[in-house]
Amino acid sequence: MAVSVKVDGMMVVAGLAVVAGVAIYLQRRKLLNKVNPVSDENLAYQGANAVTEKLTGGRDKTLGDFWYRKCAEQNFEPWYCPEPVR
Repeated sequence: MAVSVKVDGMMVVAGLAVVAGVAIYLQRRKLLNKVNPVSDENLAYQGANAVTEKLTGGRDKTLGDFWYRKCAEQNFEPWYCPEPVR
C-alpha cells in the first residue's frame, strides 16, 4: 500500500508557520526585552541612543551623556547636572 503525499502551497505555508512559531518561542525572552519599558535593550532606548550618537558625532553615547556635557560646559550648579547613570 503506497502512500501518496502531495505538497501544495498551503502545506508549505503551514510548515513555515510552525518553524516561525518555534523560533519565536525559543527567542521569547530576548523579544520581550525589546518591548519592555524598563529594559536598557528596548527599541526606544536603543533608537534614542543611536540618534544621539549620530547627532553628536559619537562624542555622547546616550542622551544623558549629552545633557551632562552641556551642563558641564555651562558651569551650572551641581544639582542641575547629576552624574550620568552607567
